[in-house]
Amino acid sequence: MGHNVSGTAADGATLTGQQLPGTVRLAGMLTLSCRINPAGQTTVTFAGELDYASADHACDYVRAVIDAHGGQVLLDVADLTFATPAAWERSRG
Repeated sequence: MGHNVSGTAADGATLTGQQLPGTVRLAGMLTLSCRINPAGQTTVTFAGELDYASADHACDYVRAVIDAHGGQVLLDVADLTFATPAAWERSRG
């Protein structure tokens, strides 16, 4: 799994034969996770701190979920405790 920068990664769910990324902790400050609800809606949850250094990895994670899901993906940022404007700008890449 190419999204584990530091920490642990869990197995992701399988959807139409493609593996979704599991939970990933980036540098111990940002955790990304993916879940699919019973209706089939995919949500990526951000928890912790999103900064300039973690923005590229977070963007790669979300792109992998989009590629695997092939549909709309919701981003849940309610558990972010910190996010720099530079991180959002960088992730728009």
